[in-house]
Amino acid sequence: MCKNSTITVKLCNPRESGRTVVPVDACIAEEIQALNDKGVITLSCCCGHGEAGQITEWENGFGKWRSHKQPPAALIDQQSVGLAKVLGYRPYPYYYADGEQNGVWQIHMKTGCLTEADCAEWEKREELH
Repeated sequence: MCKNSTITVKLCNPRESGRTVVPVDACIAEEIQALNDKGVITLSCCCGHGEAGQITEWENGFGKWRSHKQPPAALIDQQSVGLAKVLGYRPYPYYYADGEQNGVWQIHMKTGCLTEADCAEWEKREELH
């Protein structure tokens, strides 16, 4: 299930912790693996769980926030921006709540589920495999 399952992805650049594999939301795992196989350093990713565009609220040390939930996306290392562009992505700077960017960029996935209906369709397709 897209909303509840993950697939292990092998990273092209091990984490500081030494990890060389990480769990990734199943509906974007193939794309994240392909990015890593081509040398894009992925730092984080989320499929959005079919909730893109929905309003969300959260609170942290900087205050209360309200925004739209993001479509499927990945954070990549700044040194992978050029390669991501060659692969057809349009990276843009990712800023943390404190206003720092820290060499982190964001890309929107070409796969993943934007809506609950997309999730249901993806799950149905996966049952056939």
